[in-house]
Amino acid sequence: MQRTGSVERSRGLLRSDSNVIVRTSSSPSRLNPDPRPDTAYSTSITSKLSTASNSPIFSPSSSPPRSLRESGRSNSLPLLETARNLAGSLPPLYAEQNEKVFLTHCWVVLRHWGLGGRRVNRLVLLALFFLLVILVIAYTGYLPPTHMGFSDQPPTTSSDPDAAVLNLETGFTPIESQDQDADLPLSDWSRYRQYGIVIDAGSSGSRVQVYSWIDPMHIRQLAEKATKHEREKMLRRLSVIEKGDENGERWQFKEDPGISSFADTPDQVGRHLKPLLDFASSVVPTRKHASTPIYLLATAGMRLISPTARTAILSHTCEYVRSHYPFATNGGCDLHFRVISGELEGIYGWITVNYLKNGFGGTSTRKRKHTFGFLDMGGASTQIAFEPTADMARKHGDDLTGLRMRFLDGTELAYSVFVTTFLGFGMNEARRRYLETLIKGNSLDERRYSLPYSRAPQGALSDGATSPVIIPDPCLPLNLLLNDTSHVPHDTKPLLLKGTGAFSTCLEAQIPLLNKSLPCPDIPCLFNGVHAPISDALHFLGVSEYWYTSSQVYGLGGAYNHSIFYRTTETFCSQPWEDIERMHAEGAFPQVSDLDRLRLQCFKSAWIMNVLHEGLGVPRDRVRVPGDEDEDGKGVDVEGEGASNFESVDQIGNFGVSWTLGAVLLHVAATVPRSPQDTLGTGKFGMGLVLGAVVVGVLSVIYIRVRRKRRRGGYGALGTNTGQEPDIRMWGVDRLAEEGGIDIILEDVAGESVGEPLEPWQDNARLPP
Repeated sequence: MQRTGSVERSRGLLRSDSNVIVRTSSSPSRLNPDPRPDTAYSTSITSKLSTASNSPIFSPSSSPPRSLRESGRSNSLPLLETARNLAGSLPPLYAEQNEKVFLTHCWVVLRHWGLGGRRVNRLVLLALFFLLVILVIAYTGYLPPTHMGFSDQPPTTSSDPDAAVLNLETGFTPIESQDQDADLPLSDWSRYRQYGIVIDAGSSGSRVQVYSWIDPMHIRQLAEKATKHEREKMLRRLSVIEKGDENGERWQFKEDPGISSFADTPDQVGRHLKPLLDFASSVVPTRKHASTPIYLLATAGMRLISPTARTAILSHTCEYVRSHYPFATNGGCDLHFRVISGELEGIYGWITVNYLKNGFGGTSTRKRKHTFGFLDMGGASTQIAFEPTADMARKHGDDLTGLRMRFLDGTELAYSVFVTTFLGFGMNEARRRYLETLIKGNSLDERRYSLPYSRAPQGALSDGATSPVIIPDPCLPLNLLLNDTSHVPHDTKPLLLKGTGAFSTCLEAQIPLLNKSLPCPDIPCLFNGVHAPISDALHFLGVSEYWYTSSQVYGLGGAYNHSIFYRTTETFCSQPWEDIERMHAEGAFPQVSDLDRLRLQCFKSAWIMNVLHEGLGVPRDRVRVPGDEDEDGKGVDVEGEGASNFESVDQIGNFGVSWTLGAVLLHVAATVPRSPQDTLGTGKFGMGLVLGAVVVGVLSVIYIRVRRKRRRGGYGALGTNTGQEPDIRMWGVDRLAEEGGIDIILEDVAGESVGEPLEPWQDNARLPP
């Protein structure tokens, strides 16, 4: 191929690995496709160039500028000696003020470099160039995973206690393995063991729980002596949390009532705490007291009292613990003794069930495992926490809460979790609102019969009851008579509920309680106007009332089956109440201690089903839920996962499901040193290594190509083989074009022209401005 055109189109640096064929003419013209220079050509161009530059020029070499082909390789002379001598007399590159000349120069060089080399080299260079561009774009646009993945970003300091804990900012720094344990016998269970104390300060009482785990620093020291495979197995996981007692028996203790009962006498809270702290002190070895962290985390009961009373109770709690016990409170009173939000409680529960069900993985592979959603239903509220799918997380990132976990090797895992609390949708509150609706539907005065919270329904009429108002209730067993006179003003007739046992009617009557007609800010929408990035692919674990309702009466705890649960409930509710009482007396319900559970079993079963299917959208049919995915994208079962999208749990392994385990797990993760760099191939560190390797590869190919050309004389001095690259400039040759005009052809050392012939100067379409 050939490149032709006027001198003004071909100004610039003519590389020494190309032949230059210059032909004079009276006007710019297109050259013959295969020009052959001769002696007359050399003499003519010499005189023309000499006249144009007013400088003496030596006689040109008589060597032909065309390539001599030998076995496909070039042995041609690079350029005429005339052009070499001309270079010193022409103005330098930056002396030319015309910007178009400079751009033309760059254009010619780039086209020659990209199109003038050997075909194999061109393809390799272009492929590497495009790969480099792709990696640069991927690297500069890379973001650490927010919904799932391994994190390479350092945690940010936060003044919010909840955010600080979720970012692993607990105030506890990694410490060296405890030397005093080295003298203990290997059989001593407490050897290199650390402890943690959590007090769950609920509304009805406070429960202290003592957890333990092997010192992470000690495990890391042992891993240094292990093989690579064993080391990865030891460190590529979360810390193993155990009960504080070796036998798993003396690790928790409960004290009634709740600390919220000290709202009027906060200085007396020590009397409530002393039995709890004494128990914890007896479980934790004395030599470990000073290094054992303690947390008192209050929930629903403390949220209901005034902020002033709440602050006073927590302040006296911190003062009492610090003055009477040596337990560690490195994070300060505000972090160790506080009321946690319902959302944080939900996240703790989510961490607990996923840890116990191996949802966080911990294998030698970096592939993320499927995590489980968490459901908790209490008396006043219900909670939901789950990690959305990748697609949902991208669309609804603003609705998610970030948290970090950390393997023993220091690798961090970043999760983005959706969590929310539905106040007023717990079992007892739902029952209260249902009764209000039931009274309204029976044309009773709503103002006089607005029913407050009902703790335990009564099974018999009061002695002074006359002419009671009987209301049929489809959510009670057949023929059960239940009065609620304690919620009705004294100047009215007694209220009597009579069970009809119509379970399907009960389901329909409860649906309006979900408030699904309320406007939702975005889709998908759950209930009560709450938006959540939920999908059918999620697998949920339910605790508390989800377990009690399924297991205690029906024995259906575990993997949920809608058809079986529906038929069992329908059969139970349609039985006469007298038969149910008789069955209870005969021991047919061994897990039921009193009749209150049986009286409200129909209502609770219906509410569980409505929340799951109508509220949260859990599929009714049995659907296999994938866990991790293999290389072919097929689902792989996660340990303990059944065929249902939902299962109720109360105990996993030897642990009862408690959100306090999630709180301890975050504390332990914070004491593991963060890895200074992630494992190769993950995060920006790995991306940087790959990018650097590609850059080195590209430069290596270019270097090898240049070196080969120099060895065969392609970059040597013009007409010689000295190995020095000449500096040839054709600036000023435009004056020659003005006098008579010349045409130029660029050829590579193999005798092939560089490109297509250039169009005449007046055609500017193919040149930069």
